[in-house]
Amino acid sequence: MGGNAKWMRTARRARGRAVAVVTAMAVAGLLAGCGSDGSGDSPEAAESPRPEDSSSAPEPEPETEEPEPEPEPETEPSSPCYDGQCEVTVSAGTEIPVDSGAFGVTTLSITSIEEVHAGSFSSPAVLFDGYDGTERVGSFSCGLGSSCTFNESLTVVPTEVDVDAGTALLALTPEPAAD
Repeated sequence: MGGNAKWMRTARRARGRAVAVVTAMAVAGLLAGCGSDGSGDSPEAAESPRPEDSSSAPEPEPETEEPEPEPEPETEPSSPCYDGQCEVTVSAGTEIPVDSGAFGVTTLSITSIEEVHAGSFSSPAVLFDGYDGTERVGSFSCGLGSSCTFNESLTVVPTEVDVDAGTALLALTPEPAAD
């Protein structure tokens, strides 16, 4: 039985090695085919650098940039309307920076350009809000060709108003309108 026992141990070892080799090949085959797009790459291989790519440094994570704050309206003397003397084309959302010391507001903000109706009368007009910094301090509307005074110190005259295009040409002057 000595020879038979030795032969059985050798056969078991061989069979064990064969099972291990077949199992390894089966696992390798399954992994190679798992999630394949036809190129033979596994999802893990697509995420990790390949050996030929390992010489280059990995790309850094993109930094998430915080959005830049909205710029505040220009309130320096270089603004064309800062001194209250200008002609400017505007549309809804336009902000006109002016000298707060002279006019009591830092910005005139155009809220809309529309046809304003009063009874049987209608007129194209420009609607404004006046701001002192971020606080709204007043509102007014001014029809085509009318002189409107804001804070008794800044006169606004819409010289052209195109409601369909949503634009207007304004003339600003630093003194009140003549009565």
